[in-house]
Amino acid sequence: MSAHDCGELMNSRYLQSRRVVLGGGGHALRVVPARLRIEGTTITEVLEIENEESCTLPAEAVLDDYGDKLITPAFVNAHTHLALGFLRGYDMAAACRGNMVEEFFFEVETRLHPEDVRAFARIGAYDSLLSGVGLVWDHYYRGEMVAEALRDVGLCGVVAPTLQDLAGPGRTDWEEQLEATSRLASSEAWAQAGVYAALGPHATDTVSEDLWMRAVELAEEFELPVHAHLAQSPEEFGRSMERHGCSPTAWLARLGVLDRAPGAAFAHGSYASADDL
Repeated sequence: MSAHDCGELMNSRYLQSRRVVLGGGGHALRVVPARLRIEGTTITEVLEIENEESCTLPAEAVLDDYGDKLITPAFVNAHTHLALGFLRGYDMAAACRGNMVEEFFFEVETRLHPEDVRAFARIGAYDSLLSGVGLVWDHYYRGEMVAEALRDVGLCGVVAPTLQDLAGPGRTDWEEQLEATSRLASSEAWAQAGVYAALGPHATDTVSEDLWMRAVELAEEFELPVHAHLAQSPEEFGRSMERHGCSPTAWLARLGVLDRAPGAAFAHGSYASADDL
């Protein structure tokens, strides 16, 4: 890169290090000297530095030189409930003696107000940033409060407002959460903040066939992924066998969810068989 090329970028902000992780195009990762051009909150160009003297910046340019500190892409946490971080330190051994989801989490979550979700999710988002996580896939009640918390902190995320109609703390709130999903999906302002939407049916035993179908239809309309829990407890597996005569995974396949969803992220799978997988 010539000094003239650098001059054309004089209005940009730069990060620089002698150890920047680069890759892509099927090649192995490399750790090399490089400079990142930043426009707003977006990396617009990565400039590998072969000879630092050949790429001097004008005095007006803003350059943060991190020396030998590593600059690397952030982690992605593919399934979070950021708002539950406030339970850190609780006696989880006691909580795990029964069905942890139904006997513990549901009991706690019925007592959370929307403002609680935003406040606790904000702390969870900050923890994520401190751990090197740059994007989360969060599945939780009061999805717009989670989105607000992400924007408060500056963490990117894919938010799936929890949908339930058979059981769980959100069973009377599913229509509002469907509408919240639509609002998130259709908002350019949220996209500019790095916050995107996914459809969030909770699980196969807390969501009816009708609501699964409505979720899939909305996913198709907005080209969104489906983010759900699948075979996360023996009770869920047993209910699926009793109600549908097959495993939770097989039931979703029968409904067409696995084929119709534009994309999908299924969490846990603790009681999914090898055939299911």
